[in-house]
Amino acid sequence: APTLGRSTPFSIELRATPSWTMPGATIAPAQLSELHNTALGLFYAIDGNWSLGFELRQETFFQEFDGRNAFGLPVRWEQQPNFTSYGLALRYESGQENPLRPFAQLAGGANRGGYVGRALFGGKLALNNSVSLMLAAEVSSLLFWHQGSAFTANKLGLHYGLSFGW
Repeated sequence: APTLGRSTPFSIELRATPSWTMPGATIAPAQLSELHNTALGLFYAIDGNWSLGFELRQETFFQEFDGRNAFGLPVRWEQQPNFTSYGLALRYESGQENPLRPFAQLAGGANRGGYVGRALFGGKLALNNSVSLMLAAEVSSLLFWHQGSAFTANKLGLHYGLSFGW
């Protein structure tokens, strides 16, 4: 179902995604990818309010976890690796006929470190029938395992960018 006069139900989003780890990171990544803290999304409007999307992100998660070294001694690791995360998103957006449209989004995905869950709340400001500005806050959690134990790495994020519909 096309929205705001668009001819198709598709949109693509490009967002900057700076984030803050919880707890705060005590180390920095060894290096950052060229597209660090960016997200690219492709969304399909199911109806006037609901959209289903696929997202690709470049991000880091600060990981703290415990285990044992080769000698059986307890060790605590800290790292902040770069991840390329993939996921599916379900978004509810209200006020399709209004220029200012709040939205809520739940997403799940994965990267080489583990599984990622996300909740995103924000708004879009339509500049015309095809282009919208976006601003949102996000909570993300990475579930990962080490030596048979599960751990989580959490962060808060701020998203800003553009959405293009056609």
